[in-house]
Amino acid sequence: MYALIIVIAMEQVGGTSVAATSQILGKFSSLDACKAAAAKPHAEGAIPELSPPVSWGGSWYCTYMGAK
Repeated sequence: MYALIIVIAMEQVGGTSVAATSQILGKFSSLDACKAAAAKPHAEGAIPELSPPVSWGGSWYCTYMGAK
């Protein structure tokens, strides 16, 4: 079993780090299925938009969660 995880970091204008968080967005039976979902992150579901005065960046990861 694999999980698709997004890690989001936010930064205030001026370079002060504000917050970082992560969330599991989906669970997949194979690494290939997880990678396919990570390649199309906006294909399904809602990801909220953040507006100024913060900037943000996100990274997608597929990680092994062990057997079911």
